[in-house]
Amino acid sequence: MDETENLIKNSFSKRNSIIALLIFISIFLVLTYLLIHFNFFDKFYLYTRAHESWELDELILGVFAFFISLSFALFYLSIIFGEKVLEFTKHELEQQKKAQTNQKLQSMGSMLGGLAHSLNNHLVPIITLSKMIKDDLPKDSQSSKDISKVIEASYGLRDILKQVLNFTREDNTKITNSCHIFETLEKTLELVKATIPSSIEFKTDLENSDLIIPVSRINMEIVIFNLITNAIHALENRRTGFIKTTFETTNEQVIIKVKDNGCGISNKNKELIFDPFFTTKKQGKGTGLGLSETFGIIKNAKGTVEVDSKENEYTEFIIKIPIIKEY
Repeated sequence: MDETENLIKNSFSKRNSIIALLIFISIFLVLTYLLIHFNFFDKFYLYTRAHESWELDELILGVFAFFISLSFALFYLSIIFGEKVLEFTKHELEQQKKAQTNQKLQSMGSMLGGLAHSLNNHLVPIITLSKMIKDDLPKDSQSSKDISKVIEASYGLRDILKQVLNFTREDNTKITNSCHIFETLEKTLELVKATIPSSIEFKTDLENSDLIIPVSRINMEIVIFNLITNAIHALENRRTGFIKTTFETTNEQVIIKVKDNGCGISNKNKELIFDPFFTTKKQGKGTGLGLSETFGIIKNAKGTVEVDSKENEYTEFIIKIPIIKEY
């Protein structure tokens, strides 16, 4: 529960007490005024003395008991009313928060559409010139292999930009929603090595497999890049560290683990890391969308994303995705 909700809860708790007290005092004052104004006690005394056989003394006790019970009932109802108002207000706050998030995402979608189109245009000369350079290099040279990685990464980026454009135009018909997981993972990790600082040891333990999962190749690349990037950021303040990616399979699913020995995640933040725009990075260093995007992609594939972390020691993300048995 955040500070706003705590503030509202405390406010309504005090308001409940005040309302209940005011109701009780109001009933007491009104009854007292009416009894005094109409000389109720004198009249009642004379009336009961004139009709002693009616046993009205006992009846008045019942009347007073009724009003006392009524006061307590109103006291209880005021508390219930306050709780209902608190529940309604919390619901309204959640709806407002969702609306603000959706508005941000819509604005970002429009911005990403224009950005993707512009980047796609800039990729054309990069790919063209890279191919020309490769043609001039010896086929088996290291430089030729390096430029091939540049070309492959450029094609991958182009595919991602196309997916962004399709998404912003609400046209997902051309996206293939499956991939060979081992092949995709192997190629993605080969490309991501170039982004890892030399101070970080990069380990992989991949089980060879020909299984197919219900996630597009592009989306799977995004998931891996997001998790590796997150691990790199977690190791920023460490002189040395490691990132380990593990891939294993069962009869029903594939399991991908990405572990680092970085700053870890606090118990409080574990509940928030998959929320859109949540980030612990300094302003300008993160959008807070990487893990949210990862969670959304895996969830759409009927998979799960788990996190195991200890602050200042390690973090491990565990992704489980069901396999496609017939393809």
